[in-house]
Amino acid sequence: MRPIFWMCLLVLLPSLALGQRTIQDYDQALRLNPKDASAYAGRGLAYAKLRKYERAIQDYDQALSLSASDVSLLYNRGEAYLNLGKAERAIQDFDQALRLDPKNASVYEIRGGAYFMLGKAKRAIEEFDQSLRLDPKLASVYSLRGFVYAKLDQRERAIQDWTKACDLGYREACEALPKAAK
Repeated sequence: MRPIFWMCLLVLLPSLALGQRTIQDYDQALRLNPKDASAYAGRGLAYAKLRKYERAIQDYDQALSLSASDVSLLYNRGEAYLNLGKAERAIQDFDQALRLDPKNASVYEIRGGAYFMLGKAKRAIEEFDQSLRLDPKLASVYSLRGFVYAKLDQRERAIQDWTKACDLGYREACEALPKAAK
């Protein structure tokens, strides 16, 4: 095997072990208090980190049954649905999160990504625009909107957004600029 494989394995194994240990800690906490929404939420995050999205969703469901108005739980569950390719279901969670917190720029950002996954580029741009109205320093949103513009063959707009994201310190956008300039 290649040395790079072993280097990656050495980096990933402690993280995976930590995730499993974290899950065991939350299991213990839930044995002590099965009504602890934060323990379900934390275990859900640990499962999501391990890419066990179905299990994460189960824990977010439990947490939401105990704390229905927690925007971060709706965001995290929606993100897990996105990772499973269930964008329409994710949007339902993001819609509910925005009913609870209509000024949450991060939810508009991720909902924009969900609409883009559904092939609704113009709606995605509207979501990114709203996110930036709420927080004009979100570099990741400029980068995402630039990506959508590029997919729509609006190269100049893509370059403008990637430049802004790069200026705000978003490395991925800085890397996209030389390719876009060609």
